[in-house]
Amino acid sequence: MVPPATGAAILRPPAAARLCAREGWRRRAAKQGNPSADGLRFLLVEAAQTASRFDPGLRRVYRRLAFRKGAAPPKVAVARKLAIRLYIMLRD
Repeated sequence: MVPPATGAAILRPPAAARLCAREGWRRRAAKQGNPSADGLRFLLVEAAQTASRFDPGLRRVYRRLAFRKGAAPPKVAVARKLAIRLYIMLRD
């Protein structure tokens, strides 16, 4: 924790690996069946569908993976990239 000048405690976001594990992006967390992670995962996949249409970098990732693996795995991959971007924004 980093104590701010106001005296209130600011919680730092968890490390990227723990964030992804907690939200169901790694096999270990998926085997545990964390029901609270399912809602966030659903929202990130929905956001990934829209982001892959408008962000050129995410669109390139989506199309490259969709060509090889079909439609579902690229959505999850782009959602994971969005989660990493979110973590970086919270961290900085």
